[in-house]
This record gives sequence, structure tokens and C-alpha cells, in this order.
Amino acid sequence: MKPHNIDNAYQMIEGQFKFLARNTGLTTNNKTQHYVLNPDNVLANNRHFIAETGWEAQPEGDATTEGQSLQILGAIYVYQASKDPFYLQKAKEYFDAYHKAFYRGVPFPDPPSSSLRCNWICNGKAPVLAHYPLDPEYPTHGGFKGTLFTWANGLTKIPHGAPHWGEYLDAVWFAFPKRAGLGWNQVNATAYMWLANEDSIDWDTKAPTYDVEWIIDRTGRKVDSNGTVLQSGLTGQEGTVQLKNKTITGEYRFNYATRNPVEHGGYMFKRNERWHNRPVHVPIDNYGSLDFSDNASDAELWFCQAAKLLWDITGERQYYLAWQCALLTCYGYSDIDKYDMFFRKSTIAVTPFTDGISYDYFYPSEQVASYSRDAQGYIVINQSASAQTMLEQQSIWFKFNNNSKFHIEYGGVDNTSTAMSVSAEVTVNKTKTEEGAIDYRCGLPMTNPDGSITTMDIPMNRFTRVMKPDGSNYIDWPPESPDNQYHLNK
Repeated sequence: MKPHNIDNAYQMIEGQFKFLARNTGLTTNNKTQHYVLNPDNVLANNRHFIAETGWEAQPEGDATTEGQSLQILGAIYVYQASKDPFYLQKAKEYFDAYHKAFYRGVPFPDPPSSSLRCNWICNGKAPVLAHYPLDPEYPTHGGFKGTLFTWANGLTKIPHGAPHWGEYLDAVWFAFPKRAGLGWNQVNATAYMWLANEDSIDWDTKAPTYDVEWIIDRTGRKVDSNGTVLQSGLTGQEGTVQLKNKTITGEYRFNYATRNPVEHGGYMFKRNERWHNRPVHVPIDNYGSLDFSDNASDAELWFCQAAKLLWDITGERQYYLAWQCALLTCYGYSDIDKYDMFFRKSTIAVTPFTDGISYDYFYPSEQVASYSRDAQGYIVINQSASAQTMLEQQSIWFKFNNNSKFHIEYGGVDNTSTAMSVSAEVTVNKTKTEEGAIDYRCGLPMTNPDGSITTMDIPMNRFTRVMKPDGSNYIDWPPESPDNQYHLNK
């Protein structure tokens, strides 16, 4: 490289770091104070103010692991090229900021493990209110969901004060029919109609949803769905919502979130506090021993590389531990389906279809089941008449072999407290086609008449192939004997 080009590169780098120094400061007002780095060297996503509400844009003050990890790497690369210790010191400061903000300063495990996880985003600027209400069990399940309001020509006004707090309206999603529910417990979930004869979800019938045209937000501004402020100063009209469909009249459900002040139950984020910013803007570290943190895979790779380079340069053990812990997390990302299940026991989910590509079907086909969850999180299947219910999921073929085991927990009785038959089938193929597929089946012991749960771990070599290669059955099943089954000797 020509000497003058090297000089130009140094000038650009020096100018960049001088810019960062001038734009480092303590933000107490996001609207008037514009900094890139806070005093803890946490890099904000945006220098200037973005938006007032969640209806308009992502939350103000986001700081991410992606930006911070690249900031560390940039300083390291400049040090490697220049050997100027100033840039190595900057890399260490940016690393310390990453550790403090995204890992909460918790020491890296020694010996290394993936038990410590960082969160991908935190509050890099001034303290700010979270969305309301917070969910007591899961961060991103916050907000008001399925609240009934009366609409006239697509217009409603959310009442002020408890319990609806329309005067603090900050973000909205959609309206949907009164006799409908959400497929999972989030403000942006798919809506499904209820079954005609009971108040439970009909998973085969999606409900219509009605988008919002404009709202009057907590600041008294009328703002449309494009984020355009149509009018200001509408004091007393906060919480007004106009749907795009102006024929909507009567009782309809609505999903929205407010930003309540602390004196009305709201939550104030601290600087550098970890959060989630969608679908609702909420804290993640208020759940005791439960850890809801997770990182973006690209940022994890960049941080892993940065820690490795700092270890190579300095030989300091903290960088070695950070490198190894991040590397183990990266290994986990490369096996992303490791913790998937066919059908999962969950006290959080409502739908049975939590993992993979999963669905159901019935025989006879018109005898559709309804689903719920019990207090332990087991999927509850209810049929109003005699029928077969099949739950099916498409999984990943190369994770399956003769050493695999099929884990199942099941139970149930009919309406006369009679035990029921259950079986498991696995179809194996290298492609998602009928051609070349091999079906394996394992009948299970009858359910317990007292309704208690049976738990089994069945080696896959105990499953029996259903069809011969020529397509004929290995075993002819008596058509009138539904209780015939394989019994496993345990």
C-alpha cells in the first residue's frame, strides 16, 4: 500500500474514534441528548430520537450484541494493524461493556459451559417505561390480549383508568370476533374461532382480524398505521382507536399495550437493563431463576471471535473463558433442533402445535377434537363422540437412528371412565415425499382407568415396520378389534 493511502486510513480511523469520544455521554432525555456510546461504553443502535410510541417504531434506546461485538472486533483489527495500545485498550473497554450489559456482569463459568447466556438487546440510553401489563410467567406474553370493547363503525375508545388504562395507549395490533381466541399467548398471535357449541378453540378455523387505521396515543396525537402524525393536542381523547374496516359494530376483542407510569403499576427500565423489544417492550430479568435471555447467532459468532483474539493477544483467562463459553453456545446454534419435541408439555403454550411442522386429523374427519392444557401442561384432547385423533409432526430425518428412544407420557379415559388405546407411528424418509417412506408402529399399553399418566421410553428398535417392501401388511389387523395392540415387556 502506498504511504499516502496508509496515512488516509489512519486519518479515517482516528477520526472515527474522535467522533465516538465526542458522542459518548449520559443520556437523561432521549429527545434532546444524542450520544452513540453511554458512559459504560455500550453502543446504541441510534444516535437520534426515533419515535414516541411502539405503534410507530421499535423502542427508543435499543443497544444490541451485534453492534457491540463488531465494535470490539473493529478496535482489535486496528490494534493488529497499528500495534497502538490505545486501540487494544478500547477493545477491552468495549468487551467489558458487552459483558456488563448483555451478561449482566455475571462471571464466565470456569470450567467453560453454555449455562451462561447473554441477551441480544438492552437499554443503552435513558430509563424508559416498559409496556403494560407485564406477564407473570413469560416476558413476551405481556400486553392486553382479547379484551372486549364495544365498537361503532370500527371506532372505540378504550376507557381511562383501571383496568384498561386507555389514556396510556402506546401500541396496538388488531381486533377480532368475540367468539374467538388466540392460538398462543401473545398480542400478535393467530386468532382462531371458537367451536360452535363450547368456548374452546377450533384449530381448523382461523378468525378474521381487523387492522387499525389510526389511534390517539398516550401523548394525545392521532397517528396512522404508517406512523404519520395526523393531529396533535387531542387531550382527553387518548385511547381512541379506528379500524380500517368501518363496518365493525358491536363487541369485538382487541390486542394492545399501554405504558403506565410506575404509580399506576408500570415498570421503569434502568440503563443497560436487558429487555425484549417485540412484540412487546418488556424486561426479561424479573422472573427469579428462570432465564429468558438469548442471543443473535451472528453476534454470538462475532463475540466468540473477538474473545478468541483478545485471548491470543493478552493471554488473560477471562477472554479464554468468554471464547470457550461463546463457542459452546455456537455449537448449540448449529444443532438448533436438539431440544425440539414432537409434542411438548408446557404450562405456557395453549396450542398443542408448539414444535416443527405439526397438525392434526381425525377419523371420521368431521369429528373434530378440541384442545386445552391442564395445570401440569399436558395436552388435553376432548372428543364429543367416538373417534380417532391423530397428532402429527414433520421432524428431521438425520437425527433418527436405531439408538434413538421415543419418549411418551400419556393418559386418559372415555366418558364412562374406561381405559383407551394409544399407539405411536414414525414415518422415516430422506425427503418429504410418499415415495421411499417407511412406516414404523408401536402399540402402547392401555391408559390407566384412574386417568393417571403413563411414562415410557421406547427404543426405536422396538417399533415394528408396518408394510413389507412390496406394500403388503406384515400384520393383518382385525377390523373389529380396536384393542389389539403391541405390548412391550419392560
